[in-house]
Amino acid sequence: MSVIFKNENDYSVIIYFPMDLNKVYPKPLKVQYVHNIYSLIKWLESSKYSNWYRMYVYARRSRQLLRTYNYGDFVEQKPK
Repeated sequence: MSVIFKNENDYSVIIYFPMDLNKVYPKPLKVQYVHNIYSLIKWLESSKYSNWYRMYVYARRSRQLLRTYNYGDFVEQKPK
């Protein structure tokens, strides 16, 4: 399956958070229309979601998994 990129809102992202003090995993944050992964990371760091630990980046149109990032990894602006 080929991946279609149109250089605007090409990505969907699912972000996972660590277990809280009650041994319960919070619901993952799902962001459907993402243009720039690096900008999303910067927004996460400055928001209440700064404690994320894993992120899955998908091609929005084909739903193909492109990359998996852990907290602290080098993040590309637009992974292909």
